[in-house]
Amino acid sequence: MNSNAHTTSRFAALSFAAVMTLVTLLGVGQLADQSHAQVQITQTSGESVKA
Repeated sequence: MNSNAHTTSRFAALSFAAVMTLVTLLGVGQLADQSHAQVQITQTSGESVKA
């Protein structure tokens, strides 16, 4: 039982780390998308001003 409990807690820790990594990657991806969208809006408004 002792080794089984140790394996379970280790698996839980690995799962938690994997989930945190995914959340971090998704958060970074969303931030990148937002900044990219802002850049596109700026470029579009700049072109409108030029025109």
